[in-house]
Amino acid sequence: MQGNIDQPLRVGCENQQRDEYMSAELQYKLVLQKQPKNAAANHLMGLLKFKQGLFDEAVPFLKLALEIKPEEAQNWISYIDVLIKLKAIKDAQNMLDQAKEKGAKGKVFENLQEKIKQSNQANGIEGFEYEKPIEVERNFPVHDN
Repeated sequence: MQGNIDQPLRVGCENQQRDEYMSAELQYKLVLQKQPKNAAANHLMGLLKFKQGLFDEAVPFLKLALEIKPEEAQNWISYIDVLIKLKAIKDAQNMLDQAKEKGAKGKVFENLQEKIKQSNQANGIEGFEYEKPIEVERNFPVHDN
């Protein structure tokens, strides 16, 4: 079954890198039809929506990717980043705090903290809650790449 999804994921990534969004989305949908809880396909679909500026549409894909694979640091990073874009600052801070409690560290997480700080200063508010943040119980390794 894994071989059946590797090809569309690879083709989807290639299409996305060439800004061929419709083609990329079709490839990710092929995977998600077979495996709705495929973390990679959900993450890539979320990133595709994010890149298109469709932040609200990106949220469910990025959130599900994080729920499925909380040990993947990139899932945390992408989800927090979309919350910042949506100005859901309380949720973004909550998720960043959870990531740090699980061992997240490094420049990328410091940059997210700075984005949250700047968003707070720019808006003059603490931000609003987008939705109830997910709770993650597992620890995960974080690589600062």
